[in-house]
Amino acid sequence: MTAPVLAAEGLRVERAGFALGPLALALVPGRVLAILGPNGAGKSTLLMALAGLVPAAGGAVLLDGRRLAALPPKMRARAVGYLPQGGDVHWNLSARALVMLGRTPHRPPVGPPGPADVAAVDAALAATDALHLAGRPVRALSGGERARVLLARVLAGAPRVLLADEPLQNLDPAHQLATVALLRDAAARGAAVAAVVHDLPLARRLADDALLLVGGRVLAAGPAAEVLAPGPLARAFGIRVSAELVPVAAAGEAARADG
Repeated sequence: MTAPVLAAEGLRVERAGFALGPLALALVPGRVLAILGPNGAGKSTLLMALAGLVPAAGGAVLLDGRRLAALPPKMRARAVGYLPQGGDVHWNLSARALVMLGRTPHRPPVGPPGPADVAAVDAALAATDALHLAGRPVRALSGGERARVLLARVLAGAPRVLLADEPLQNLDPAHQLATVALLRDAAARGAAVAAVVHDLPLARRLADDALLLVGGRVLAAGPAAEVLAPGPLARAFGIRVSAELVPVAAAGEAARADG
């Protein structure tokens, strides 16, 4: 079995009265993990902990077997790309300048971007259907356009681990499918990918593996075909789903219909 590039061992996180874990997971090159669960389950907290953005209260996150928290920031930034949810941008940069920030870990402290940086940015903008947005201020973009530019920023850094928090949010159906293809392509190129996803059919289309969180604890984890199934999803969300993973009734409605 391929060794994980990023792993959590006995990971616990405590934030504002919320406790996540302890839990274990492994992100393997070439595979996509979908993280699902009801609101407040701890999905975003888990992704931030895996990115090293919130401290562990117990256990550890390991990059190539070494504690992530002990590694130099530039080494971590080269290896782990993180796409937060929400699309907030604090500076009204052009889309190209924002995507170029994804190249920061690969550039010297001073000096203009090199040819490799420019090529990586152009490729990422093209891959996310955002090349025509390159010169526009990011705050002038729609939510979906901004989401694509922010994904391009992560892709431009060519991380070995790609952590994406709700990367399909605000996208129209065509761009949702395109983003699923991009994440699958990143895995095919050797990255380990983890994404928080709410759309059940798209999660099954995207993922090799899946993890269901409820109340900060793992309800189910394993191959996506086993985790994204009616039984585990009913326990996690209190819903009944069709064979295509389309929600058809809440648990109470299903019980009344059956009885």
